[in-house]
Amino acid sequence: MRYYLKIIILITVLLLNIFKVVAIDKNRYVKITYIANEGYLIEKGEKKVLIDGLFGEKDFGFCEIPSKNILQNIIKGENKFADINIVLSSHCHRDHFYAPFVSKYMKNNNISFFLSTKQSIDRLKENDTYANYSKRVYDMSPKYYSKKRFEKDDIKITSYRLSHSKYMVKDKKTGEKYNKHSDIINVGFLIEIDGIKIFHSGDSSYESSYEKYNLNKEKIDIAFLTPAFLVKDKGIDIINNNLKPKNIIFMHIKKESISDIVEYLNKLKTKRKLPRVTIFKRKMDSKTFKIDY
Repeated sequence: MRYYLKIIILITVLLLNIFKVVAIDKNRYVKITYIANEGYLIEKGEKKVLIDGLFGEKDFGFCEIPSKNILQNIIKGENKFADINIVLSSHCHRDHFYAPFVSKYMKNNNISFFLSTKQSIDRLKENDTYANYSKRVYDMSPKYYSKKRFEKDDIKITSYRLSHSKYMVKDKKTGEKYNKHSDIINVGFLIEIDGIKIFHSGDSSYESSYEKYNLNKEKIDIAFLTPAFLVKDKGIDIINNNLKPKNIIFMHIKKESISDIVEYLNKLKTKRKLPRVTIFKRKMDSKTFKIDY
C-alpha cells in the first residue's frame, strides 16, 4: 500500500512540475501587431495595450495611416481590439493622435484608460463627450529628467519626458532656422506586463538625454525606436548602453523606405552590433516574441 502511495505522490509531483514549466513557458510570449506608423497593439495573455494607434483622419503622405476598417474595429472595440486595458499616446501630433477618434473610442469602451500628455488631453477636453470618460484619462507628462507612474489591471506604465526629434524650419520674417517641435511634449512609455518590459520612444531621438533616466537598469525586452537612432554613432551607443533592449522594433518608416533601412542595417552589422531587429512590412502584421528570462 505504501509503495502505491509513493508512486501516486511521485506522479503528482511530476505533473505539478510539468504544469509549472508550461505556465512559465507560456508567460514568456508577447504578441505585437502593427497598426500604422508608430501604432501597435501589445497582447500579453488577456491583457492588451494600444499605443499611438488612434489617428489617421486623412492620408498625410509622410507616413502610413490605419485603414478605415482597422480604425472602425479599434473605435468600436471589436475583434482583436476588444477589451483593451490601456490606450497610450506619446504626443499630440496628428500621425500619433486624433482627438475625435480617441473620444469616440473612450465613449464606446468603458473599461479602457487613456494615458497621454497634457497637450493631447487638452484637445480631448474640446469634445462634448469628454465628461463621460474624464475619470479614465490620466496626464502622463512629467518634467524633464523625471517620470510618472500608473498601474491598472496588473499593467505598470512609466512615462519619461523625452524631447521630440528636431525639425528645423526657416522663420519667414527673420530668415533664421528654429526647431518647430520645441514646444511639443513627447513621452516615452515603459510598459510592464507580467514581468515583460516594453519601451516605446515616441518621436524622441538620440538627442533626448537618455543617459539621465537609467533605463539600462530596467532590462527592457522590446524597444520601439525610430530610425533616427541610426543616424549617428551616439544613437547606437544609446541603444547599446542606455537602453540595452533584447529586441528592437524600428517604426515610423514609410513603406517605400523599408528596403533602404534593411539594407543600411545589413551594412551596419559589419561595423556596429545591435540587438535583434524587427521591421513590420504590412499593416496588421503580427509577431509573437519569446522573451528569454
